[in-house]
Parts: sequence; C-alpha cells; structure tokens
Amino acid sequence: MAMSRMTISLSEADIENFEAGRDNAGMSKSAFLRLLIAEHEDRVPYFIKYKDVIDKFSELNSFVKIAILSDNTTEKDKLLFLNKIEELRKEIRAKM
Repeated sequence: MAMSRMTISLSEADIENFEAGRDNAGMSKSAFLRLLIAEHEDRVPYFIKYKDVIDKFSELNSFVKIAILSDNTTEKDKLLFLNKIEELRKEIRAKM
C-alpha cells in the first residue's frame, strides 16, 4: 500500500485535545488517527484491542531473555516464569 501525506488544520483547542488523547494512548500521531477512524467505523485494530496482551508478551519476553542469559536461574525464577505464562494464557483465552 502506497503511503501519502495529508495536512489537517485544527484549532489550538482541538490540537491540544488530540495530543492529550494521543499521549494518554501512548501512540504516534498516525496510529492515533487510525484508531480514531477505526472507532468511527466500529472496528478497533488488533494492536489497540489487544494492547494489554501485547504489553504482557513484551514483559514476558524480557523475563525470558533474562532467565535464559542467566547461569543462575533458580527454581523460584522458573516458577515465576511458568506463572507468568499461565496468566497470559488465561487472559488470551478470556479474550477469544
């Protein structure tokens, strides 16, 4: 899909509202605009709909890297790792 630029003129108040919403969502301008369009069309992109699950996968990924790179991974660390995986599995099942 080809990308193109567009310009939008807004009042200062509208710009402040847009930026505040974008900051709260932690998104780029283009991603936030796509979200607003999607909400208007009654569809939410997967990266927004499952943001909490994606964040947990990211956290789990970091934990796994630490555990794998460590020569001293304890049984407690292994149990924590398995608990995090199970929590994520339950959350994914609940969303499906």
